[in-house]
Amino acid sequence: MLVLMSGAAQADPTFDSDAINAHCAEKWAGDFDMQGYCRKKIITAFASYQTAKQIAQTASGDLIVPYENCESKWGIQWDMVEYCAKRQLDGLYELVVIADTLPGNPRAVIVGGCYDKWHPQFDMMAYCMRKQADAWRELNSSN
Repeated sequence: MLVLMSGAAQADPTFDSDAINAHCAEKWAGDFDMQGYCRKKIITAFASYQTAKQIAQTASGDLIVPYENCESKWGIQWDMVEYCAKRQLDGLYELVVIADTLPGNPRAVIVGGCYDKWHPQFDMMAYCMRKQADAWRELNSSN
């Protein structure tokens, strides 16, 4: 059974085979081939997501929040949960790269502003930082 608890800390979700079957049957009513494909895709995504989440739990408390947000948003659609979590990890990597390209004060202003607006959505923080960094560079170019 799928267990998602609301609040600050969520329990690790478990794979609910009956709920997945029902989801795929509803989505692909009358198309058994697609129901099977749907189920296989979700099973694979669940396993991949669980591995990534375990890594995030050992890395940082702050890093687990986007995973829990993805779980809350997408429920048993583990392919979407996995996609959402991957976007968050990609965003985290990108925001670190962007921050490393900026000098001290602009970096502090950009990181702080984007953090205040978008945390814990790392993909949106990275988007915000990319736009702000590009604008700062344009304003400070010697052209």
